[in-house]
Amino acid sequence: MIDTLREPTTTDLKARASLKDTDWRFLVPNPGGDVYDHLVLLGGSRAMRDRILEAGLARAVSVEVMVERQADALVVFGQSPACIARALPCLRPGGALYWQVDRRSKGSRTLNPRGAGQLLYEHGLQAIRSYCVWPGPVDRDAYIPLDVEAAFTWYFRAIFVPSSPLRLVLQTVFAAAPAGLLSRIAPCFAMTAIKGTPSRARPSVLGNDAMPAALQGQDLRPLVLTGGDELNRVVLFPFVAHAVQPLAVVKLGRVPEMSPAIDREQRVLSALHEAGMASTADSVPVSGGTVTWGPLLAGIESCAPGRSLASTLRRWRVSLPAQVDDLRAVTAWLTEFNAEAQISPSEHSAGGMTSWADEAIARYRRTFGTNREEDALFDAVLQRAESLVDLSLPLVWVHWGFDERNVFRSDGQISVIDWEGGNPGPPLFDLLYFVTHWSVRAYGRHGPGAELEGFRRLFCAAHGRDRVSAAAYSAISRYMETLRIDPRAFPVLLVLMWLERACGREERQAAVNLAESHPRRDNRYVQYVEALAQHADRVMQLP
Repeated sequence: MIDTLREPTTTDLKARASLKDTDWRFLVPNPGGDVYDHLVLLGGSRAMRDRILEAGLARAVSVEVMVERQADALVVFGQSPACIARALPCLRPGGALYWQVDRRSKGSRTLNPRGAGQLLYEHGLQAIRSYCVWPGPVDRDAYIPLDVEAAFTWYFRAIFVPSSPLRLVLQTVFAAAPAGLLSRIAPCFAMTAIKGTPSRARPSVLGNDAMPAALQGQDLRPLVLTGGDELNRVVLFPFVAHAVQPLAVVKLGRVPEMSPAIDREQRVLSALHEAGMASTADSVPVSGGTVTWGPLLAGIESCAPGRSLASTLRRWRVSLPAQVDDLRAVTAWLTEFNAEAQISPSEHSAGGMTSWADEAIARYRRTFGTNREEDALFDAVLQRAESLVDLSLPLVWVHWGFDERNVFRSDGQISVIDWEGGNPGPPLFDLLYFVTHWSVRAYGRHGPGAELEGFRRLFCAAHGRDRVSAAAYSAISRYMETLRIDPRAFPVLLVLMWLERACGREERQAAVNLAESHPRRDNRYVQYVEALAQHADRVMQLP
């Protein structure tokens, strides 16, 4: 097994390029995260078999049923009821089943979860949970429990992004549809089951004895989000039968190398609540600690109320006044939070900022090289930093992923989730990041090049400000006035923030082995730096 303390190498993560194909493990009852002695995989590819072995999920994997050798796990994709009936006898008593049914395939079109459960019962298995596999059998971005009506309502109201007319219709239908109807019409569903009478049948880590007391002894039904690449986490939202919101949030990495990040987020949450926040304390999740599940570490925290701003800001044809209202609410929260949870009210001096600028520019040059325009911009930034030698800046908690996906709103109250990257840093970084994302949606831009176009309009345009940029700079001004940030520091903070982003993105791309990508062309933050350099005179006059 891989040493959990070792940093992931390029080779490590390349070998796990399809680990999302093994996310069924977060649904199957296995409270200790134990390794299966023998797993039978039907309907999956040989690449999936290789991923199962490389991840250490099983000691042996067969791609066909062998009468002479029983299995303690059976994982089935796209097989007809007749095929699975022939395969079920291979499971030994206590063995676990994951069965994914694509109802658009021949032989499964009339099958529903109730009929599938009856088939399993006739062969000595007890069905544990049934899930809608959303959006379908290939992408599998979410597993939504079919026996909890509120889980569908919560997902489609709080998480789902209705960014097109079709998705808006889907949100309207699924957020209000009863679970019984969803069971009948779900185009792809999954069943988990145990052979015999299970004594502990809670899904994956939720059955672990070390889970917090509030999650013990509960008949938990998890909604599981699996989007992203190898470095993204899988998130479990445990529901009980009549709950309208998850009881908690449980996060796991797909690989052991993610465990330090899981642990770090819990420590950041604890540190934030120890920072003396008064009015903003309820807006940050409360840490529930960590639990070991096999080679992985699970982090537990409270669930944010309300809905993600992504579900409103990215909504099809959302009005600009509504978007501006969200921006004002987020700015007000961030201003208050940075004022309350400061690490030091005046620890970041301009002298220190000059040293930081030198380091950030040198790092950028090593990573990407520079052109003449960038060199001129960097010289101007260094000169400005040196001219502000007597300036003091607060040192604040920087989220580093502060966009609409990680901000929730409930009756005007803001909550912020996913503090994995939280770290002390300069002010304004989080607001600049949020405003950049917000402006793209507010301008109504979509498709390739939309983000860069929005960025140019916001920070590089020479003409007068339009309604979107006026709202953005109004938010920036309110923040800077409250935290007493000298406006002359704005260009320095703006440029250095995107330098940090560009270098961080390149490191991430290297970690997931995107060696074939072009470091400058395929890094949108480098494109932002290039845009600022092309309009250096304008940038140095901001805000």
